[in-house]
Amino acid sequence: MFLHMMSPYPLPWGFGGVGMQFIMVTAWVMVFGAAYMLIRDLVRRRQCAPVGANHRASNRGILNRRLAAGDISKEEYDAIRRKLNE
Repeated sequence: MFLHMMSPYPLPWGFGGVGMQFIMVTAWVMVFGAAYMLIRDLVRRRQCAPVGANHRASNRGILNRRLAAGDISKEEYDAIRRKLNE
């Protein structure tokens, strides 16, 4: 209880360094928590669908399937394809 009074150096963190241990454990929990959140964020970003050229390609694929199924005419197909290429 009076260990901090006997020491030539004052122990500001509690009795025998228990407070210091609490701070170290808290710091490590924060470090591991930050690493976990960073890794989780990176994994989630890879699972998202990319936007851009791949998105246009999927639109063309849908357009091609609609033409093949007879849902749209050749003229409609050409008009929509020109809009997609803009």
